[in-house]
Amino acid sequence: MLETSRLGVVGHTAWYVPLGSPFAGIRDAALREFRRCLTAAHAIGARLMNTHYRKLPHSFTAANAIHWHVDTLSPLCEEAAQMGLTIILEH
Repeated sequence: MLETSRLGVVGHTAWYVPLGSPFAGIRDAALREFRRCLTAAHAIGARLMNTHYRKLPHSFTAANAIHWHVDTLSPLCEEAAQMGLTIILEH
């Protein structure tokens, strides 16, 4: 059906996985989960996989939030590129 309709596949992850958590251990766990999702997305022929930005409590700065998201997304994007996938960020 996908080939007939010329549609692609997008791996869609759960919005509630804490990608940019202030806690390094939680970010590490999120990265492990995203790696499993990446493997599944690759297996089904996806070329894109989304992740979701999470707004943090006001007690943290925007710079903190960006740093924590980048901390998780950087290795994920590198691994995705090696598999021929692109990570997209949905808010």
